[in-house]
Amino acid sequence: MVIYDDSGTFTANERRAAWLEGRAQETAWKQAVVARGKLEYSQTGKMTDFFKEVLGNYNDLPPIMQAQYPDFYAPRLEHLIEMDFNFMAHRAEGKGAPEDIFEILMSSDDFANLGKRFANSTVG
Repeated sequence: MVIYDDSGTFTANERRAAWLEGRAQETAWKQAVVARGKLEYSQTGKMTDFFKEVLGNYNDLPPIMQAQYPDFYAPRLEHLIEMDFNFMAHRAEGKGAPEDIFEILMSSDDFANLGKRFANSTVG
């Protein structure tokens, strides 16, 4: 990736342009995935497809970018997907108990803060 290439092949301006382009693409993706997630929630009470898309995006990232996420990021998303939790009915329709959702979403300040950062980055 140009952004992380410090070999001297790319100028600082080229690396910055690549970073800006990547940021613009990430912002556009976040806005689109959040819109689809809101639609999924309003239609089904679930966010399973949203979590799948977020996990898929994470899995598609190069290792250098995945390393910027906390270690629990992918496993927690996988668990949320397995739960297939219906937030409107307050029940897990897959594997897990309703109490699991609270444990997952509230057990870690890092996870809660990550969600806040994600939500704040999509505003504006």
